[in-house]
Amino acid sequence: MPFAHSFPSSKTPEVSRFHRHYYCKHSAISYQLSAISHQPSAISYQLSALAYGHPKLLATLLEQFMGYTHAT
Repeated sequence: MPFAHSFPSSKTPEVSRFHRHYYCKHSAISYQLSAISHQPSAISYQLSALAYGHPKLLATLLEQFMGYTHAT
């Protein structure tokens, strides 16, 4: 036998648990990144929609948007 150590197959509980955990974390991270990348466009859409007759709410959203852009 060329190798003294046999590597576990993907069917072993430890490896499949690791793969499942890694895949779930990776999916969650990519989902969060796509959600963050869509936030500015969603906020700017809200600002343009509220520009017609909601000045106080528009000012609040504009304040939040400016805080978001300065934080990133």
